[in-house]
Amino acid sequence: MVLARPFLVSFLALSCHGFTPIYSPTPTRKLPSTHLARWRGGMCSARRGCIPRMSVSLDSSQFDKGDANPIDSIETLDKLVPRTKITELVKQTSDRQGLLQVAWHVACYAVCAGVTAAGDVLGMASLKLIGIVSMAFVCSFIFMALHETVHRSAFRSRLLNDCVMHIAGFLCLRPALHYFYYHWAHHKFTGNVEKDSELQPSALDMDVSTWPGYVLYISGLPFWFDASSTTIMHALGKKQAHEHYLANPKALQQVANEARVYLLLYMLAVAVGLSFPAIGQALVTFWVLPSLLGQPFLRFYLFAEHRGCHQNPNVLENTRTMSTNWFYRKMAWQMPYHFEHHAWPYVPFHKLKDANKLIQEAGGLKDSACAPSGSKGYVFLNFQFLSSLLPRSGERGPSGAA
Repeated sequence: MVLARPFLVSFLALSCHGFTPIYSPTPTRKLPSTHLARWRGGMCSARRGCIPRMSVSLDSSQFDKGDANPIDSIETLDKLVPRTKITELVKQTSDRQGLLQVAWHVACYAVCAGVTAAGDVLGMASLKLIGIVSMAFVCSFIFMALHETVHRSAFRSRLLNDCVMHIAGFLCLRPALHYFYYHWAHHKFTGNVEKDSELQPSALDMDVSTWPGYVLYISGLPFWFDASSTTIMHALGKKQAHEHYLANPKALQQVANEARVYLLLYMLAVAVGLSFPAIGQALVTFWVLPSLLGQPFLRFYLFAEHRGCHQNPNVLENTRTMSTNWFYRKMAWQMPYHFEHHAWPYVPFHKLKDANKLIQEAGGLKDSACAPSGSKGYVFLNFQFLSSLLPRSGERGPSGAA
């Protein structure tokens, strides 16, 4: 493991500085403190002002109108919770809260890795299996660190956001800049079947209208195919047909450069693992295997965000908040408050609970347009959805999703 340190240090340095120019902003304009920041071709916050566009603009034919807030729902949301109250939450991005969350995640991983190592040393296969499965669960939520840092709300510091963003992206095979574009399109066009990046036909966001499709999706296998093939395609300077958010040639070039760096680092990791078997075994045990086994945990969680909701631009109908326990929320960076996240994308993760409280104080939402609603938790939702897909006696099977 000592030999692996130079590799980690080199990658950390590259993560923090190598891609930073990609996000170099144009001069910002200040927003009144009473006005909730919006995202017009870039990132905004009520505290630091708005970055109208990234250094390389997105395709103006698709991204220059409106912003990433749920446009069709803004008036309704403003009536539900005054914008000034949301602005106060937006202002509370915190390095301390972000570092505490990362520390929590690292500590959970360290405990699980310790159990795995102890099982190996003691020759207790059952203990080692428990450690690996637990480690897989923890590793599955590394993706949430990527998600939050892409929103620039995990840390107040831009440097910390960039470092964690690329480290998390590397660890879960989701190149961070590409995910930025992909996720930006998802927030801007949530529920739009033609432009929402999560509604486009692909192995990543596959059809689950049949039970084999659901099981395949939950397995996570399509993700690995999509992630690897897409990264290779981007490294070759190409994009997939449904990636309309990469229509700008300069954006595609940035994503291509990023993919090449990531692939180079992956090949370096493979070379080191093959040259030093002990390091190779450690990489497989503590990274590769937990990542492979962790995808079903992540798919199980992600499935509940929008599946079974209406496919229209109204955030009150296309996104659900899930009821769950504090531990699951903590591991998922508070993203089970997913309606709150889509309603106000710039509220930092540690303030989403407060956003939920504001909704409850305002009388709460009417009956959810999502079916199931999410009020009974993740297990019930997934079980009910799968049950609706299983053929009943005398039936051939379902014709569509629940």
